[in-house]
Amino acid sequence: MHSPGRVSKAIDDIGLSQQYIEKSKKMGIMHINDFLNADIPSLKMHPDFSMLWYTELLKILQKENLLLEFQKKL
Repeated sequence: MHSPGRVSKAIDDIGLSQQYIEKSKKMGIMHINDFLNADIPSLKMHPDFSMLWYTELLKILQKENLLLEFQKKL
């Protein structure tokens, strides 16, 4: 299990581009935990969703050692 501070880290604090942060926030994602709990089918319907955004999400989760946890929820 991950420590709450690590999982709930704000997306502003993980070295993302401002454009990525803005798109994420428009989709309701403010913290790493929001990525983990996101309803991916709903996100795919959002006008700010793109496969480039999703690919970057996977890289972020891998960097934060959360990719396997995310994949288990799919």
